[in-house]
Amino acid sequence: MTAEFWYILRYIIIQVKENNIYKYAYLRLKKNPMIYNASFDMAPSMDMDYSDMDLILGNKEAVIVITVVLNTRCGMCVRAHQRIKKTLKDHNHDIKLVNRFLMGGDCDRETLHLIELYYEKGEDVFEKALDDWYSTLDYGLLVKKYPINKISSLATDTLLQNQNWAKKII
Repeated sequence: MTAEFWYILRYIIIQVKENNIYKYAYLRLKKNPMIYNASFDMAPSMDMDYSDMDLILGNKEAVIVITVVLNTRCGMCVRAHQRIKKTLKDHNHDIKLVNRFLMGGDCDRETLHLIELYYEKGEDVFEKALDDWYSTLDYGLLVKKYPINKISSLATDTLLQNQNWAKKII
């Protein structure tokens, strides 16, 4: 029995070792600036369909526009939010940050709540609420700290517009 155990363990160790080699080779290739630039140049351009219903932070008149696609239940979005927040803080007058939300799972209520906060209470409250949301992911705390009157048709229309835009580009 121990010979079989060592044979299986040896096989697993060899597989892990070989996969790491391929993984790092792939990452070196993927992060190569020449390959990235070639891929970027070949990528099709997208119509961003900016509208009056976009949730904008930063300088609304800025030439540099960053479109951020968020999901309130996405782990990667939490990490990206921290980097975007720092970029916005460091370059607030130079960039226009357009926030677009995607739905998925059980995130509709907090997403609509955040959108409504933008329209009802303004950019600053929206930005603080988004920070708090990504810190806690607790809808009860969000509602308690940032109450709203009700979800307006403008908030639901904004979310639907975000979904339609996402369907076109995906």
